[in-house]
Amino acid sequence: MKTLCVFLLALCFVLSLAENERLDEIERLLKGFVKKNEELQARVSSLEQENMLLKSDGKLKRFIMEPDDAVAFTAVINVPYLDLLGAGQTVIFDHVITNVGNAFKNATSEFRAPVTGVYVFNFALMMDPGMNKYIELVKDGQHIMWNYGHAPGSTHYISASRTATVLLRMGEEVWVRTQNRATHGNGRIHGNGFTTFSGWLVALTEQ
Repeated sequence: MKTLCVFLLALCFVLSLAENERLDEIERLLKGFVKKNEELQARVSSLEQENMLLKSDGKLKRFIMEPDDAVAFTAVINVPYLDLLGAGQTVIFDHVITNVGNAFKNATSEFRAPVTGVYVFNFALMMDPGMNKYIELVKDGQHIMWNYGHAPGSTHYISASRTATVLLRMGEEVWVRTQNRATHGNGRIHGNGFTTFSGWLVALTEQ
């Protein structure tokens, strides 16, 4: 009877050891599965991101500005003054300081958008004493924004500056002209580099 009890105790001990080893093996396998699952999820996430980039690659390239996409210009009236300007007459900026992208046409003082995008334009004028003048920024001849300079008295000059943000499609043109009315002013626009016209591309947009 004593021998049987010892045998049964030994058997229970062996079974307990086997069960513990089995549980340890199961735990080890579970940890391996969890780690493998995490690696697979990370890989799937990476592949999804790559897929999104591949799908939108063409679009992304259109909106990323490269160094060759730079467009900017600044031109001034370099002669002493402009006078006897008629209604709706283009203001000629005879001296070009900057013309990155060659989109500003010196002879006509018109800017032609080389790409579709958002542009910023600034046009400033100085008026001789006692003079006044309405000028406007236009896109393909359509009004965008006014600028007005009025220098009262006989000794005072005055400067006026306006800035506009404009969406342009490729090929559309922007320039500065006198107000297209008989009441555009009697003014002599002061030159000597004080009356200016500038523009630059800030962002590409959908074609």
